[in-house]
Amino acid sequence: MKTALSACVAAAALIAAASPVQAEDRPAIRLNQAGYEAGGRIGMTIAADDATPLPWRVTDEAGTVRAEGLTRPFGADAASGERVHQVRIDALPAGDYSVAVDGRRRAFRVAPRPFATLKRDALAYFYQNRAGVPILARHVERPDLARAAGHPEEVVTCFSGRDQRGADWPGCDYRLNVTGGWYDAGDHGKYVVNGGIAVWTLVDAYERGRRRDLAPFADGAADIPEAGDGVDDLLNEARYELEFLLAMQVPDGARTAVLVDGAPRVIDAGGLVHHKVADRAWTALPMAPADDPQPRLLYPPSTAATLNLAAVAGQCARVWRDVDPAFADRCLTAARRAYAAAKARPGLLADNRFDGSGAYGDDQVADEFYWAAAELWAATGEAAYAADARASAYWLGAPGAGASSTGDISWGQVGALGTIALASAPALPEAERRAARDALTAAARAYLAEGETQGYALRAAATGSDGDPTAPL
Repeated sequence: MKTALSACVAAAALIAAASPVQAEDRPAIRLNQAGYEAGGRIGMTIAADDATPLPWRVTDEAGTVRAEGLTRPFGADAASGERVHQVRIDALPAGDYSVAVDGRRRAFRVAPRPFATLKRDALAYFYQNRAGVPILARHVERPDLARAAGHPEEVVTCFSGRDQRGADWPGCDYRLNVTGGWYDAGDHGKYVVNGGIAVWTLVDAYERGRRRDLAPFADGAADIPEAGDGVDDLLNEARYELEFLLAMQVPDGARTAVLVDGAPRVIDAGGLVHHKVADRAWTALPMAPADDPQPRLLYPPSTAATLNLAAVAGQCARVWRDVDPAFADRCLTAARRAYAAAKARPGLLADNRFDGSGAYGDDQVADEFYWAAAELWAATGEAAYAADARASAYWLGAPGAGASSTGDISWGQVGALGTIALASAPALPEAERRAARDALTAAARAYLAEGETQGYALRAAATGSDGDPTAPL
């Protein structure tokens, strides 16, 4: 095996040595591989060590020169570690083109809607990650993407036994039917904090479209089993996860253990929300969900999970009011219960002490409180939720709020979601809505400006999920 590998390496080296021009000797032309939008700005990045501008020329299929100029030497790009140049073209009409830079040529396309299929492909992800039902061949692109139902009857109880830090958990005397929802990843875990931001994003896209008389996923536009039922397909997909999130709420009067000061403590947990349902131990990867041999368990409630439900169920109460009033009422009841439970237990933080699934811990939940209060205020117009939102450190104008109210969004950073909800909430005075809109617009412009400071025009170089303020996304 080593001999064969060495021979292959030696052959590759000989071929490279025989080439008159090495790939590294000329600039690499990096383009948007999906294409560019007609009438929009076109950007290209050229990987080249040369510090002097390089001539570039764009020609159409007939060989006619449509644009030309000199590259702008950018210098060292921190994200890629390369020295690069940039090309900027104001606009080109739809068509097929090629760009030439210092002896290198690359084709590219300009189209009216180059990203038209992206939204459909993105939504297909959620259907293919559904738990509890078979993924049907008629709804996926390839036969190998179809699969049997994973965990089709998931009626589970709480984790009991010793965790990885040696603490003993007593379990609970109830079971919840948490069948359905979306898997987070190949470990088959289903996490409320991940599901919350995903649901919110889909429903917010529906809301924004409706305000502009657009329906990007009108009934039948998505390839899902519910298509044709008279409901927007974005709402159908979001509801599949919402039903799971609602099922993760602890019944009134039920008792279970939560993490208090680093140790399990049994409390009346009614209204709280379990952080996740997952395997007792890690499974081998890759493994289809239907083949998962591990017992499934509920893991302790957390304040973050409880506030995620409060927020998305509040959003549900507002959006489904005209679609399914009974479901909207059910969401609002759950949201009120969750918010009250979170206020009563504000310090229940998840940590990494269980085998078989990720922790998705969050050491501060002030942003979740702001988000949930904002959504419930938008849904109900009630003064108590307004007061909580205004009292938050994330409230616009609060000392130090800044980008935390409008900046990067992730499952652990949700402050901006509250501001987005308030920017169009009729319950707010117009001056406050305008302040929210202005702050969000300023944040969007800052992202665009950030792209100009990056060699590859990345629109964000702030924080990833690890919280590193210098790590590009």
